[in-house]
This record gives sequence, C-alpha cells and structure tokens, in this order.
Amino acid sequence: MANPPSSLPPSKIKVNEYYSEYLEDLKLKNCIIFSALFSPDGRYLLACSSLGMVYCWDVLGDDNNKKCFSGEYWKNRISDENVSPIIRMKVMEGKIYHLNFFNSSNSSDASDSFLAVSGEKGIYLYRWLEIKHKMNDTVDHHSDIMNNKKPQLSVPSLLLDKPLSKFTPCTSSEYNRNGGVEVNCCSFDSCNNYLYGAAGDILGCYQWDLVSGSLLRTMNSTSDNRDYLHVVKVIEEGKVLTAGEDGLMNLWDGKEGKVIDIVNIKNIILKNQVTPSLFSYLSNAHFWVSDLDIEPNNANNWVAFCGGIEPTHQRRINNDKTTKNGGFMAIWNLPTRTITSVDITNETPHSIMYHSPFDRIVTIGNESIVSYWHWNQAKRTERASCISSHTKLQSGYALAIHPKYSALVAGGISSSSTGRPNLSCFLDLGSPSFSFST
Repeated sequence: MANPPSSLPPSKIKVNEYYSEYLEDLKLKNCIIFSALFSPDGRYLLACSSLGMVYCWDVLGDDNNKKCFSGEYWKNRISDENVSPIIRMKVMEGKIYHLNFFNSSNSSDASDSFLAVSGEKGIYLYRWLEIKHKMNDTVDHHSDIMNNKKPQLSVPSLLLDKPLSKFTPCTSSEYNRNGGVEVNCCSFDSCNNYLYGAAGDILGCYQWDLVSGSLLRTMNSTSDNRDYLHVVKVIEEGKVLTAGEDGLMNLWDGKEGKVIDIVNIKNIILKNQVTPSLFSYLSNAHFWVSDLDIEPNNANNWVAFCGGIEPTHQRRINNDKTTKNGGFMAIWNLPTRTITSVDITNETPHSIMYHSPFDRIVTIGNESIVSYWHWNQAKRTERASCISSHTKLQSGYALAIHPKYSALVAGGISSSSTGRPNLSCFLDLGSPSFSFST
C-alpha cells in the first residue's frame, strides 16, 4: 500500500481512501485457498478462498492441447512463472471451504455436471454449463489473457448471485454459530439423489434430497464428545464415510442412516503403533481427522486419511516441550475394515489425495512441503518444497490432480510478489514448475 504524501497537510490526506486500500491489502494477505479441483473435462482449474471467491484458470485452451502443462507454452514466459485466472467469481459472503462436481443420476455426460460450493452460508448448487456460458460472456479477449499478450489487462469479475439450489444446515440458536452453520465439505450419492454436507455443528452429517431439496436426516456421531465434521465422502453401494474433530471416522449406510463401523484412530495408535516414550504424550492428546480419500478407478479397497494431534489444554499450560503439534497419516482396508498402516508425522496434514499417475498418495499440511506416500502403506517416499521464486506456500489446504495429465496443484496460505495467494503446480515429483496466481 502506498504511503500518504508527506508534503500534504493532515487535513488534505484522504484517510478513508488509504484505510480502504489498507483493508483490501490486509484481506488479500490473509486470504486462504481452501479447496481446488479440475472441471470434469479437465479444461479448467477452479479454486475457492476465504474471501467468498471462486477463481478459474483455462489450463488446456480451446484445442485441449495441454496449454499450461506443455513446455512449448513456457518458452516465451521465462520471466513470469504465474498464470493469471481468466475470471474471478464472487459466490457468497463469507468463507468458501470446498468445491465439488457431480453428475445427475440420469446422465453420465460431463457437460451436464453440477458445481457445489460449500461454505459459511451452506451449499450453493450451480449447473456447470450455465457458469461456463456466463464466463464466456464476461471474459473478453480470452486467448489474449491466457497467452499473456496483454499482461496488464485486469482479470474480469462475475457475480454468481443466483444458484440453482441452496442447502442450509439447521439454523436453531442452539447450534447456530455467528449467524449460520458452515458446511466444510459435501459429497453426492447420484444413484439415490442424496446430497451430504459435513457441517460445523454437533448435528453431524446432513443428508438432503437433491430433487426436493428437503432435509432427510442428520447422521450424528456416537461419540460422547461430538464435534463438527471436516469431511464426508460417498463410496460404493450408498455407503458414506464421515470424519472430523472428534477423531473418529464413521462408515454409514446412507439409506438407513445407521453406523456400520467406527474407526478410532487414537485407540488404534495407542494399542499398536506407539513406543513407551510416546504413549504418555499421545494418550493425553486430542486427535482429529482432517481429510480422507478413497482409492480411485472404482477399486474402493483402500481409504487413506490424515489429521492432527494436539496436546491437551493442561499440557500446554505446563509448557511441556514434547507437546509440539503433529499429526498422522493412516491406511484403512475397506473390505476387512482394519487399519493396516499408520505413521505419526511432525507436521499436521490438512489434505490427502490418491495420485494415480505418480502411483502415490499425496498430503499437504502446515508446512511448505508436499509429501508423497506409498499407494497402500503409510510410508513416506518423497518430499517436495512448495517454494519457488514467485511463491512461498506457508501452509497447505488444497490439493487437485488433473484427470488426464500428471499435474498436481497445491494451495493454502501463501505469500507472493503480487500480494495475492498463489497455487503451486507440480508436473513431476520435483519442485513446482510454475504457479497459478489469484
């Protein structure tokens, strides 16, 4: 932010103007990228932020020839490692935590996809084809922007103020937090037309009917310490996985709304995976599950999940030097419903994904590192820095993997030369190849 000219008397300085500019700078510096994903056809990358925005990049171009992922594209862009979005879309007031695509039960056509935006105002549902039409109508000189022929051209904005549907959790004052209950993640059972939302209250997972929009039930954890959920994922035959702040991963029968199995990662680690020196610390620590992913390609044999380990309040008061926050990564075999492998980590993993092209599991957390793991074992194989000449990812929350090419995108809290948060793009297991600027 520019400083007020010192030659002007105090009465002439435009205090409100500079204060507004300061607030905008502050918002951008504190902006967090919570989620990212590629469109079903792989052409677009989308990411959402704590500012209620969704950013969109055209990564393949009109001819779907890799565009950003090809060496040819970068020949004349050596001095600029950032790819600008083609548009910024304002979706809701408040933070957006999660993006997801799904198809209706009577269509397998990717062009008939829906985009779900989850955040502090609930879940907003949009028809993806309509968003693309609005983007094309709003964006001028599309190819010029993507080829960076006009680097000073500002990125156009679009207000998405009319979602197809809105799904809002319970607004009872008993569970209401700051005027609403946020949805941290959503998932779809397209066969049964169910929409699931992992909510920020103790009512657990919300299940809505996609056709009528009515709330069917809430699926509560059986834990005595029920708390908000971080993640929900639909798996085969109407089964649903939920996990969150109480440290439990629950397997549900979505049609009946009943728990099939409960995984208590803390108990499993304490029984099987801990040395005596760690037992005392971990037994008094709080465990939570931050994210999970299911083995792709319709195999559904393995579930990878991760989370944090935090010292209890009493241990923090005692200033015990062994109470540094850490986390875990674990592998669960779905057919046998057993934990087969666990690793205690120094970092706290926030997001986890299976990466088929690399034959790895990927995690990112509260450090400037992307970690790669064995496909079905909690054993780290590689670590890659998220720091480049233009971007430093300080803490990661978002992971996205291109459906056709091997590109991995990571975002979260970052600092950059532009003041805006960036997303790092990896084309191999090494350092970031370039960045997507917001």
